[in-house]
Amino acid sequence: MLASSLVLITSCKKTGCTDSTALNYSEEAKKDDGSCITVQDIRNTDSQNLYVEVFNLTFSNSVSYTFYNPNFNYENGDMIIIEVLNQYGEWKSLPAILDVDVHLEGSYEDDGTIWIYLKNDDGSSFYPSGNATVSFRAGLVKKNGMILNPNIEGKTISEIKQII
Repeated sequence: MLASSLVLITSCKKTGCTDSTALNYSEEAKKDDGSCITVQDIRNTDSQNLYVEVFNLTFSNSVSYTFYNPNFNYENGDMIIIEVLNQYGEWKSLPAILDVDVHLEGSYEDDGTIWIYLKNDDGSSFYPSGNATVSFRAGLVKKNGMILNPNIEGKTISEIKQII
């Protein structure tokens, strides 16, 4: 009977990371299960947490949206930032205003495919009168980079480069 009581007591302990300096520390864990992730672990796993690609897309009087397949490997939990080069040579995050009444919007799919849309003020599709080539850049922030720097959401690629 004493042996079965000891088994119940020890099996009720919640396991997890008990190292308070680890990124995944759990106050509820009473027994360390070896799952602790430290900043050094993350840096050794993936020393580059930000990948940036510049690409051009062309729109025409029959094309108001198109897509780009990035060369980086997107994984669940990563974050993609899409920016456009404006007429002043500055990178601006999407959504952005390209011209007075023309808006650029972007989205991406689960596999990382990037979609870019030209829209009018009312949300309808915008078709340029001729070919319009626009420069974009996509930044992929690996989930490891977000663990190291959880406050990067909403920042530009340039700001993230300074942090990571």
